[in-house]
Amino acid sequence: MRCLLILFFALQSVLPTDGESLLYNLRFKLGIVNTKVATANISLNPETYNGEEALYGHVTIRVQPFFRLFMSEKYLSYVYLSKEDKKPIYYYNLNNVGYTECYYQKDSIRYERHRGGEDVKITTVPNDGNTMEIFSFLFRMREIELIPGQSQEFSAYLFGDFRKTIVTMTAVDEERFPGRRAEALVVELPERGLMENGSGNIIYAWRDSEGTRPVLGIEVPLGKGKGTMIATLDYEL
Repeated sequence: MRCLLILFFALQSVLPTDGESLLYNLRFKLGIVNTKVATANISLNPETYNGEEALYGHVTIRVQPFFRLFMSEKYLSYVYLSKEDKKPIYYYNLNNVGYTECYYQKDSIRYERHRGGEDVKITTVPNDGNTMEIFSFLFRMREIELIPGQSQEFSAYLFGDFRKTIVTMTAVDEERFPGRRAEALVVELPERGLMENGSGNIIYAWRDSEGTRPVLGIEVPLGKGKGTMIATLDYEL
């Protein structure tokens, strides 16, 4: 299920500050099978957090009826970003086993994983500006300035721990998305993959090279003979 949540990627700020709504179709492809698994709506709107101006990012994933046999009907996450520098302030994720909260302070980040009752795992790490949970990372992925062949390293919070995450721009692609000049990115997770079984160590992503640089598409190979998860932008408002 983290594969679905991955949709949602000092710096020149390109994030819109007056509101945005993006709808993605999520599909599973294996050979001739190419079936829709879910839709994901990602919005970003001006808000306040503790009296300060902020941006409120929200993602809702709605799973198709057949796939609800294997996963929950709906998933949601939201994050507050500083309107001034676009860095995360607070993150919340609800899933079928509990919820996660992240509190970003000036010098530290506090992660709390709640798994029902009093089962709480708390992790505190230094805030170096490049450590964040995966939803904030996807907003950051739209902002980082890279040229083909250049990489930047982050630490993303996945499966209750911090995972090295390397983003590399590989090329400018003017053919994959007609009418859009896309920048092709490769996201590497060398320590552990995106999926619960550890697969999905390489993520291919394309972002628009202009404007607010929305992510146009993502592909996550799940391993030899196991298919690929694909997300494509359906519309933007």
